Amino acid sequence: MKSLRTREILVKFLSALLVVATFGYTTANAAEHSVTFGEIPGFSESAQEGILPDVMRLIGASAGAEFGMIVQPFKRSIMSVAKGKHQAHLPFLNPGNGSVPAPGLAFNSTPLFHTQFSLFHRPGVEIDMSNLASLNIETELAHTDLFSFPTTGTSCIPCSLKKVVAGRVDAFLFANLDVIAIAEAEGITGLAETLYKRYPTHFVIKEGDTEIDALLTKGIEDAVQSGSLQEVLGPNWQ
Repeated sequence: MKSLRTREILVKFLSALLVVATFGYTTANAAEHSVTFGEIPGFSESAQEGILPDVMRLIGASAGAEFGMIVQPFKRSIMSVAKGKHQAHLPFLNPGNGSVPAPGLAFNSTPLFHTQFSLFHRPGVEIDMSNLASLNIETELAHTDLFSFPTTGTSCIPCSLKKVVAGRVDAFLFANLDVIAIAEAEGITGLAETLYKRYPTHFVIKEGDTEIDALLTKGIEDAVQSGSLQEVLGPNWQ
């Protein structure tokens, strides 16, 4: 357990904490392949700005392919792959229990990076990792199904963090870089962090789509071997 204090965060993670446009924005309409991003402030501001578009351009260049890109609300993004409107969704955490995001969908073969999830709570509060079901824990609304113990979903991360500080909930569980960036941007202090788990982060594709899986695998592996993927992601990602 460690106290949350100011640390260097990628500038891109600090920008646009308000929800971006609901209807998304498309680039490269004539592209041979297409990927949809779930809208996440700092990660996918638009189809041009954010860590995920930068990563996707790199993967396309490494694989020798052109990808059209669009940003949509998270669940709509996933369902657009299920309906065949797009070939891949990014990002999605693989819980490692054999479950899939939705019927007819699958994870691509090679994870893109890993995401550290942490519990954020008041300093001095002991977190019993073997009995998390006894705690009142909130998480981001789209991630409640990720855990084997009960959590309450929220669409307002700053609101949840303030509730933790006030003692109204025991902890908030989410990706630690997101929480740290939001807490710093909102001026929220009085939090401590307990590491929970690192999740492999994948693309979501249609089950049996071996063509797009092979293309993404080539792009990821080439970018990893050249070191260019780490350059784009920065030192906080592995």
